[in-house]
Amino acid sequence: MWKENPSILSDWPEEVEYVLAIDENGTTDLKGVIHSPNDLLQWFTISGILFNRSEFIASRDAFVKLKQKYWKNGLFKNDRVVFHSRDIRKKIGPFNPKIINYTEFLEELNFLLSDLDYKIYTSSIDKFAHTRQYISPYPVYELCLEFVIERFCRELNKSGAKGIIVMESRGKKENKILLETAVKLIENGNKYHDPPFFESIHSINFNPKRTFDRKMSFFHLEIADLVSYPIHQYVRYRIKENEYLNIENKIYNYPGHMGYGMKIFPKP
Repeated sequence: MWKENPSILSDWPEEVEYVLAIDENGTTDLKGVIHSPNDLLQWFTISGILFNRSEFIASRDAFVKLKQKYWKNGLFKNDRVVFHSRDIRKKIGPFNPKIINYTEFLEELNFLLSDLDYKIYTSSIDKFAHTRQYISPYPVYELCLEFVIERFCRELNKSGAKGIIVMESRGKKENKILLETAVKLIENGNKYHDPPFFESIHSINFNPKRTFDRKMSFFHLEIADLVSYPIHQYVRYRIKENEYLNIENKIYNYPGHMGYGMKIFPKP
């Protein structure tokens, strides 16, 4: 039973039409942040990337094609290349300019992220303001996750569809905590929605970066990682860098996405 223990999504069930891949940036810890001078601790962001079945297949094939163009069989040192935002920005591992034409690759990757068909739901919280505003501030992860799951369920409920949520596996303890947080929302609802609103969630799964044999990766988690970072940077600095502009129109209800596909707590 997926609600009891974190599990991997290996096959897409026939009765499920949508998948939401989730990634995060920043830390959730609220201890001492109210007096912290470190602005790296200020913001936390969760972003969810929504695909339907046909979009998922087309996007997967495009990712595989790009990897095979720059790395033989899409492998680096016998492992499937994973598009990880930090590694790409740092130009390390398979993204070393001595190994590939880095500039050309980056242009193609950015074009792909702009061209693929998906939606974004994203939620960020200013932890400094959050702790100043409330004596007992609501847990950061729960607050952001609630918004993203709510928006996902609203999309599913429009057509009576079922959906799966996939997060990156962090470790047994961390996965268990995240699963319990999500299951609590789904089973109990919140002040805005009763439990039946969340019944469209088929399962919540936790997948690693690669399969056990390391020959395949989970591209939807890669896209979530690539998209979440520029959104997090925009929220922190309110500057629309090219990487953010490249995917901004993917945010649900763009250009009227604030409060719909993008939520910032507390309200700016």
